[in-house]
Amino acid sequence: MKNKKGFTLIELLVVIAIIGLLSTLAVVSLNGARAKARDAKRVSDVKQISTLIEMEAANSSTGGYDVLPTECDAAGELLSACDIGGVDLSTILIQVAQQLVIQLQLLLVLIQWEWLKLLMIMKSAFI
Repeated sequence: MKNKKGFTLIELLVVIAIIGLLSTLAVVSLNGARAKARDAKRVSDVKQISTLIEMEAANSSTGGYDVLPTECDAAGELLSACDIGGVDLSTILIQVAQQLVIQLQLLLVLIQWEWLKLLMIMKSAFI
């Protein structure tokens, strides 16, 4: 009889397939853990910002949230005579509104793209 030294091709392929399956499972579980860690960090950051805002409100003289300079406190001065660092507040508000409109337009494009992908998937499922 022949003296068998070594592994057959089938045995090697089975071992490689098992190692590949185990590594795939490990990578998938790590991706879920990464997403959970990222979400936990975001929640922590939001809580820190909230705590900072509450501390600032507690330390202010009025006990409220002072986000505008004292020159803007009078009624009617919000858009007419309120300057922040030499820039009229109305200019700042217009720029912020323009940025919000751009972001909303991008969001709508993304939503439309996702709907198109979903419709294509549904269409291909029924064909």
